[in-house]
Amino acid sequence: MKVRVTSELTSDGAALMASAASLLANLYNDAMIAEGQIAPALTALQPGKPNLVVFFETDCPTCQITLPYLNSLKDSVNIIGISQDNESATRQFVTQMRLTFPVEVDRGLKLSRAFDPQSVPTLFLLDKAGQVQRTVVGLDKAALNALAAEVGRPAIAPEHDGVPAWKPGCGSRHLEPESTNGDSSIHFLRPTAERASRISVPDEVDPLDYSIDHFGDALPVVPPTVERVQKMLAACPVSTASRQQHISRRHW
Repeated sequence: MKVRVTSELTSDGAALMASAASLLANLYNDAMIAEGQIAPALTALQPGKPNLVVFFETDCPTCQITLPYLNSLKDSVNIIGISQDNESATRQFVTQMRLTFPVEVDRGLKLSRAFDPQSVPTLFLLDKAGQVQRTVVGLDKAALNALAAEVGRPAIAPEHDGVPAWKPGCGSRHLEPESTNGDSSIHFLRPTAERASRISVPDEVDPLDYSIDHFGDALPVVPPTVERVQKMLAACPVSTASRQQHISRRHW
């Protein structure tokens, strides 16, 4: 299941999404290893220090936007990424997402069946004794920041970074019939921190078709005009002289 959240939320809508996140987390916690239980054996666990076990799929959009946040925690907790896909896809994922913590392939999905996450990404924070202290299901910025605080780190998921506050994940591979650890064909989301660029599309090519063919999604294509730029700048605290300096018809 791939679910995308694209609309802006009102305060009531945000509260509803938070309630939905809580309900889903409770539902999943009923099915998977619960907080307070001792985690299954895992070779990469480091006894005597906190461990964070993270299950993910390489083609899951929610995993792609969630896992990079965890890089900021690597000095405070031993992070173990558990990929439910093959080595080739996992290698691509680690490189593309610029992950700086260890990741291993869940061969035969044995670890997935032992921890039994119902969706990915799912995070398990273990204490020094290997007991599950906290779980995070899907993308939940508030829960990620609470987890960071628990290991002595500041917030890792900024409120206004272009990523939604909450986003459901994808079904765990071990629950799929005859799961085979995926294939090596992955469509990666565009990194949110990448600088914007301009692309010229020939007049005879439909912009939406071009976007779908090249990016896999119908990205909003709005050609800039002097009027649109003036309207945008009018909403920004920029001096008139500065506006006049940067607005010129020759640019368009």
